[in-house]
Amino acid sequence: MRDQSVGTDTGNYVHMLSQFTDLESALGGPIESGFVILIWISQTVSQEYWVLFLIIAIAAVVPAAYAILSFSKGLPLSFFLYITTGTYLFFFNGARQGIAISIYMVALTFAPRRKYIFYFIAVLVASI
Repeated sequence: MRDQSVGTDTGNYVHMLSQFTDLESALGGPIESGFVILIWISQTVSQEYWVLFLIIAIAAVVPAAYAILSFSKGLPLSFFLYITTGTYLFFFNGARQGIAISIYMVALTFAPRRKYIFYFIAVLVASI
């Protein structure tokens, strides 16, 4: 939870939320389609900006945590490195990129199991 004045992109995200009128017109704009859908989901819940930030946090942290749980043999160290190397902190400012990185981390869980179609689908989702 943070104020809308904290961070470089926070104000931009609050502005996007306030300017969002309908899903169809927003999908044709310059913002990534996946992020527009997150804004739409946020607006269906509440007009408050903190709801959008909560959804962004869930979309960025849950996939990354799943990937860490899938690969790690030492969970405390893995989560410590995830937080302290800046990967976790990055999404506070670069929310859209952080979400894409987290989804790609999930995609990486499919490659060793040779589930390449799921890998490519996850990469496609990360790119939108």
